[in-house]
Amino acid sequence: MHISEISLDGLSPQPALHLLPRRVNLIYGHNEHGKTRLVEFVLASLFRSSTKMTLRRVDVTGYVRVSGLPEAAELRFSPRSRQKLEDYLPAPDAGLPPQLARLLVVKGAESALQANTPGGLGRTALQEYLSNQGIIDRIQERVPKNTRGAQIVDGRLTGTLSGDLKKRKDLLERLAVVNQIFAEIDMQLSDGPLGRLAARLEEVEQAVEAQKSARQHYVNRLATDQVRWRQQSDALPNQELLRLEADVREETRLKEEIDRLIDACRQREPLADDYRWLEAAIQTYRIPVKPAPEEPPWLYPALSAVSVVATVALAFFGFPWAAVVTALAALFTGFLAYRKLRLLSEVNSAAPENRLITAEFERRFKTRCGGLTDLQIKKNALEQEISLLHTQSELITTTSQRRQELAREIDARLAAWLGKEGNPGDRAAALKTLQERRVKLDAAVLHVEVALKSSPIPPVSGGDTRRAEEYNPQKLADLEEEAARINQQMEEINRQKTALKQRICDVTGESVTRWLEELIPALQEERTALEGDARAVTAEILAGIAVTRAAQELRAGEDSALQAALHNPLISEPVKTLTGRYQRVDLEDVHLLVSDAYQSFRLDELSTGAQEQVLLGLRMGMAARLFAGQPLFLILDDAFQHSDWQRRPAMVDEVLHLAQSGWQVFYLTMDDHLRDLFLEKTPPILGDDFLTCSLKE
Repeated sequence: MHISEISLDGLSPQPALHLLPRRVNLIYGHNEHGKTRLVEFVLASLFRSSTKMTLRRVDVTGYVRVSGLPEAAELRFSPRSRQKLEDYLPAPDAGLPPQLARLLVVKGAESALQANTPGGLGRTALQEYLSNQGIIDRIQERVPKNTRGAQIVDGRLTGTLSGDLKKRKDLLERLAVVNQIFAEIDMQLSDGPLGRLAARLEEVEQAVEAQKSARQHYVNRLATDQVRWRQQSDALPNQELLRLEADVREETRLKEEIDRLIDACRQREPLADDYRWLEAAIQTYRIPVKPAPEEPPWLYPALSAVSVVATVALAFFGFPWAAVVTALAALFTGFLAYRKLRLLSEVNSAAPENRLITAEFERRFKTRCGGLTDLQIKKNALEQEISLLHTQSELITTTSQRRQELAREIDARLAAWLGKEGNPGDRAAALKTLQERRVKLDAAVLHVEVALKSSPIPPVSGGDTRRAEEYNPQKLADLEEEAARINQQMEEINRQKTALKQRICDVTGESVTRWLEELIPALQEERTALEGDARAVTAEILAGIAVTRAAQELRAGEDSALQAALHNPLISEPVKTLTGRYQRVDLEDVHLLVSDAYQSFRLDELSTGAQEQVLLGLRMGMAARLFAGQPLFLILDDAFQHSDWQRRPAMVDEVLHLAQSGWQVFYLTMDDHLRDLFLEKTPPILGDDFLTCSLKE
C-alpha cells in the first residue's frame, strides 16, 4: 500500500501542486514555502488520529490517492472525507494504535512519538504501538476504582475509604458498637467490676497512708542533713579557699621567678671571673717601669691646662686673637701630653708581665689590648653587669625566703583542712580535693534546701527518721493517681448503667419504656443483620482484589512483552544503524533507556540530535513490526535536521533500506546537505523509482 497521487490547490506560496509519488520522494524547499502545510494536508486527509496532533486549519482543496488497500484498488481521501485510512487498514493482532498518524508522519521536525513526555516516547506510547494494553484496561474497568487500590495486609483490608470500602467500614463500625453494647451488658448485669474496684481502692489507700508516713520521716532527715552540711560548709569558707588558691598561684610564681634569676646568674657568672681577673691585671700592670724621660711627665699636661685657662680668660675679657693663640697652644701641648703618655704606655708594655696580661686580655675578650687604658675601660664596662649579678643574687635570697614562708603557711592550712585525707605535699592535688569538697558541700546544701522548700509538709523537730528510705515520691504520686482513677471508674460504671438502656434503644429503635432484659433479643437480631451485610460487602471487595491482581499479573506479562519487543532486531537494528552507538533499548518504569557497549542513558538525557536519531529508529522499527508483511508509507518532515553531519549518511542509508523492503518514503527538507545526500545515494539503489520536487519561491 502506498500513496499514488497528491493533488492540491491553494498551498501558499505554491501554485497548484500535483505529485505522482514513487518509492522514495524528496521534496525540497526553504522555510515558509509550504512543506509543513503539505504534510498537514496529507495528515488531515488520511488519518482520523491526526485530530490529536497540533495542526493548522487546512484551507486548500485537493485529495490524496492511496493504492493497494485490501478492500479497494484505489481510494481518494481529502480533509473532508468521513472515512479515513484507519477504516481500511487491516488491524494487526494488537489492533491499530490510537496514534497511527504520529507513528507514520514526522511533522515540522517534531520527532516525538508521545507529546509532553521526557525524551518524546514513554510507556504509554509503547503500549499503544507494541502491546495488548486495551484488553488489560477493559478488565480493570470492570472493577470499581476504589477497589482497585485495595490490598490485604496482615489479614486486613486496606485502601481508600470510598465506595464499598467505606460501606464495609461503616458496617463494621456499627457491628463493633453492637458488640460493645453486649460486652457492657455482660459487665453491668453483675457487680463483679464494682466489687473488684472497691477492693483495689482499699489496698491503694492503705499504701498511700504508708507512703505519707515515710514522707514525714524523709523530711525530718532532710532537716538533720541541712544542719550537718551547713556546719561542714562553714568549716571550709569559700573566701579562705579562694585566698589559698591565690597563695598557691603566688608560690608557683615565686618559684618560677627564682628559677629565672638563677638562670640569669649562671649566664653572668663567667663575667664575674673576667672582672676579678681585670682587677688583678690592673694592679699588676701598674708596677712602675721607668723609661728615663728627658722631662717630667706632668709638664705637658700642666702647660695644656694653663693654655686652656688662658684661652677662657682672654675670650672673656675680649681678646679674641690672643684667645685663638692660647687655644692653639692648648691643642699643641695636649697633643704632646697624649704622645708622652703613649710613649710611657709602650715602654710599660715592653715588660714581660704586661705582655702576658695583654695576651690574656686578647684571649678573653677577643680584642686588642693597647695598655692600661684598655684594661680600665673593659673593667668599667663590666662593673654594670657585676652590679646586676649582685642584685640578682640578693633577689634570689630574699625571694627564696618569701617563698619558703608562704609554702609553710600553705602547708599548714592544707594540713588543717585535709587532716588525714589527701597529701598536703602535692599542693595542686590537695587544692583540687578541697575545691571538689566545697562544690559537693554547696550542692548538698542546695539539694536539701530545694527539697525542703518543695516539700508539701514541714519537718518535725527531733522527729523520727527511721523509715525515710521507704519514701518514694513517684510511688506516692502513682498511688494517688490510681486511687483517683478507680473512683472515676466506679462513677463511670454507675453512669453507664443509666445510659446503657438508652443506647440499646437508639440502635434497635425499640421503646425506652421497655425493660433491659426485653431489649436484648432485638439487639441480637440487629447484630445478625449487620454481620450478614458486612460479609457480603467483604466478598465483593475480595473478588475485586482478585480480579485486580490477575490484571496486574497480565500487566507484568505485558511489561515483559514490551521489553521483548524493544529487543526485537526489527526495532533495535534501526536504532543501532542510525545512532552508530546504541545497541539496546530498554523500558525502566516510564522511561526509555538506550545502552552502548559500556553504559546506559535515559532517552531524555541525550542531546537533541541523538534523541531524534533514536526516535526515528524506533519509529521505523515499530512501524515495520506493527505492519509486518504490509509495508505502508513514512513521511519525514526534516526529521534529520538536528543530527550531526557524520550521522546523516547512515540515516539516509537506513531510510533507503526501509524503502527497499517495500515501504514508501517521503522526505521533506530545507537542508542542502540532506538534499544532496538523497540525490547522491538514492538513484544507484532505486533507479527511476525516485521522485524529486523543489517547491518554488
